[in-house]
Amino acid sequence: MKKIFLLTAIFSFLFTSQAEARKLPLSFGSSESLHTVQRLDTEESNGESYFLKYKTASYSFVFPLYTIDQGYVLTKSSDPIGTYYPLSEELIKENQDKGLFSDPMPHYSIGLFDYIWGYSFWIFALLIGLKIYFAYKKRVT
Repeated sequence: MKKIFLLTAIFSFLFTSQAEARKLPLSFGSSESLHTVQRLDTEESNGESYFLKYKTASYSFVFPLYTIDQGYVLTKSSDPIGTYYPLSEELIKENQDKGLFSDPMPHYSIGLFDYIWGYSFWIFALLIGLKIYFAYKKRVT
């Protein structure tokens, strides 16, 4: 068991160092991503545009452990990248009543690749587990 822990620690250190040098998208902790659903037709007098987006969040340990959908958000073209305004059900309904949002809201879905990448830690862990299992089974027989 100590050998497996030591090998995992060494592998993690070497792999993350290589990933950083090669700019691979490996990370630790939580992150958020915004994905554009549509540009809204409501422009202010100063020409600022609004975008309806959806937000996903993930938590990673070298590879993402999970990815979750966190619903609609609103962004303005003049805001810094990553700035958003969360939209609650009440706020969405209120803006639909004013005619600012379409009713029903436009459909979006998280893509298959995003889901696969979002749970890639478990895929990687399964592959490592299978490799260890078959190596052990081969050694025993």
